[in-house]
Amino acid sequence: MSYKKTFIFFCLAGILLSGCNEKTASSEEENNLLTEKVQEELVLGDLSNLDLSLIESEIPLPGRLYKMNSQGEGDWNDDKIYKEFPKLITAYGGPKEEELDIGKDILIETWETGNALFLPLEESNNKEIWDIIYCSDSLYLSMDAIRQIVTFQPDVMERITGETWKRPYVWLINEHSDPIATYEIGKDNITGISYQLDGQEVSLEEGISFAEKTMTENKDLPLISTPGFEYRVKSVQVYQFEENYAYHFTMNLYYQGIKLYSDPGGIPINSDIKHTQYIEAIDKCTMFQKNNLNGIQTFDWLNETQDYIEELKPAVDYKKAQQILSGYLSENHIFQVLNAELVYSFYVEGEGDIENGINHITPTWQFEISAEGMQQFSRLFILINVETGEVVELYA
Repeated sequence: MSYKKTFIFFCLAGILLSGCNEKTASSEEENNLLTEKVQEELVLGDLSNLDLSLIESEIPLPGRLYKMNSQGEGDWNDDKIYKEFPKLITAYGGPKEEELDIGKDILIETWETGNALFLPLEESNNKEIWDIIYCSDSLYLSMDAIRQIVTFQPDVMERITGETWKRPYVWLINEHSDPIATYEIGKDNITGISYQLDGQEVSLEEGISFAEKTMTENKDLPLISTPGFEYRVKSVQVYQFEENYAYHFTMNLYYQGIKLYSDPGGIPINSDIKHTQYIEAIDKCTMFQKNNLNGIQTFDWLNETQDYIEELKPAVDYKKAQQILSGYLSENHIFQVLNAELVYSFYVEGEGDIENGINHITPTWQFEISAEGMQQFSRLFILINVETGEVVELYA
């Protein structure tokens, strides 16, 4: 769940792809906008080392592209714990601030001897906080990494699933059941398909529409919606609990029609491990009842408002990106390109804990490269900055 729990440090010695050109750059150079001089240094290949048969022949650049950043929220402090978190509890349907016993009702998650330990706030004794939690019969609210929210309704889920929730752990639907059906939006026909949710018939189409609208425009759900960004359902898993069902939506974020996407996650292989981290921007929500999102999990690390947004002039179109990719990879091997997309990549730069870093969103050509025969990586990605041509390697 938390970045700290799921992130695994990989050894970065050597280079990612056998035979790739060695590339080095000082941190000062990487932080500068790459100028014409840098673009002149890019090696443009002739594509003879690329198998492009699986990807689109053309991907046009949109009329406008932007880059943006925002300051990370930082570590937990007294204001966030004693002022901001109680306000969130109220906003998500919990008791009013004056009705809370903050010292007893708010829990922290800390770790001792490799095990999670949940303590009332008044017993925390300055221990390291991994997560901060409120849980009652009607509301579970968790905020690890300050801006990552998990919320659900234990009473609704226990009643419909017939299972007792083990407090104060996060309840995840895929840990309690296997889906009876999965629908990929844009690939599968969902017209006319419906299921019974808590005694009411709800079509997939109306469930998807409600989830997208609520997550995008959720004025009553603070710290989830980001101005200018739109949630769209990527896929739906259907779970069955006796005569009732539940929809579990996996969602992507879009900015002006372009996906905010960093599917590989992980550390750039050609970057300082302590300074840069690419973040997966996929969110999930679960619907057990008509017109109600009974569970929400957000992982996008976005502030609600960006500190800086600037329209940019792209210098690298799709064809030039392929040439840069070709020139970057070894000429002694044919690399199969599995996928190519124009996306907004999301990464964080900072010293030490990236909660204190700067969040960056920038348009990028993202190429997925076949990892066949490379035991240490399951998926390989090459990112090429649309404005500058800068190349970043990522693993998954």
